[in-house]
Order: sequence, then structure tokens, then C-alpha cells
Amino acid sequence: MKKIFLALILSCILFYAPYSFSQSGWYNTFFNNTSTISKIIQRDSLNYFAFCFGSKYYYRSSNTGNNWSSCKEFSLDSILSIYDGVFVNPLTGWVVGTNTTSYRNEILKTTNGGNNWFEQITGDISWENRCLSFLNSNTGWVGGGALDGKLYKTTNGGDNWSVQVFPNSGRLGSMKFFDANNAWIMGETAFLARTTNGGSTWIQKTINNVQPSTYTFIEVCFQSTIMKPGH
Repeated sequence: MKKIFLALILSCILFYAPYSFSQSGWYNTFFNNTSTISKIIQRDSLNYFAFCFGSKYYYRSSNTGNNWSSCKEFSLDSILSIYDGVFVNPLTGWVVGTNTTSYRNEILKTTNGGNNWFEQITGDISWENRCLSFLNSNTGWVGGGALDGKLYKTTNGGDNWSVQVFPNSGRLGSMKFFDANNAWIMGETAFLARTTNGGSTWIQKTINNVQPSTYTFIEVCFQSTIMKPGH
């Protein structure tokens, strides 16, 4: 008789278990992030972030990238495509990209090591932000635009931004600021320019034997502020 009674109890538990999770207070913990990774940035010697195209979720690694995890808690406020990012110290960092819902540029900042991200407003609406360069927690630049390239600068940690426009340069897709004065920027239409006074003036450089309508330029990379003669 005891065996029959125990069997009835077990059958009731199994029968009602699938339905108990549909009640208020229960939720499914399964999460599968299949978005394509667009940018990996390093916070410190152990911690890395991997951001995605067209997703609010991202991956985190706390062991130099050997293992990665993604869950619903690792998320931004909107569906974004993140193209670039940087941490200037273990707590403070920025990522930039585009909002795929509102079709406008995005700048997000964290002040607690990436646990939370909040939006910063430039006051200028463009389609995408593609690149950034920060010297410290106060001074930095963000590049983007569309047909005309746009360069945003902050000197107070992103609370306020000024903007420079580069007509017909195409979207600014890459930049390198070596210090407060010396920098290079590149636009998608073979636009390459250099500044030695912090961006007050820019000197455009010619890329020989290239037709802008044929190629789209994505990135420029320099190890020093000096280009070889004739280049």
C-alpha cells in the first residue's frame, strides 16, 4: 500500500512540474546568444568584453579569453551594433556604434568596469560611430558620420562634445591619437589627414594610385607619429 501511495505522489509531481514554471515568479534561465561578434576590448590583464552586431547582449571573459559567457544580465539598453571600444583604466571605458532601431550613432560609457553602461549624447545625429581614441578618462575622440565624416571631441569625460565635419571624406572609420596634439584619421573615400595641434587644423594626405569609388578604406595603423618621406 505504501508503494502505491508513493507512486501516486511521484506521478503528481511529474504531471504538474511542467506547468509550475508558467506561474508568476518563475522564468526560463536558458539563454543562447548567437549574434556575430564585432569587437573585443580589453579591460585589464584578465577581463575582456566581446560586443556584437545588431544585439543588446555581449560576452565576458575573466580569464584572458580562455572562456566566455553570455547571459541576459550582460546587456545594453538597446539593440546596437558596436564597432569599437576602449578602457582607459579598470573602471572607465567607452564603446561606440549605431542603434539599429533608431538609426543614429551611439556612445556608451561605463564607470564601474563594464557592469553597467549609459548613453552619452553628442547633440549631433549621424548614422554611425565607427572608431574612438581616448588619452585618459577626460579627453577623447569619436569618429563617424556618413557621406561627410564627423569627429567628436570631449575634454570632460563625455559630458560635452564638440564636432568637426570633413566634407566628402566618407564615414571616419579609423583614427589614432598619440597624444593631445598628434593624430591621424581616415575616411572611407581614401581620405587621410594628420594633425599636430590637437585637431585645430588638419593636413590632408594623398593616397596615390587609388580611386575612391573603387575602394572603401576601413582602418589606418601607425606605430609612430611620423610617416616616411614620399608616403
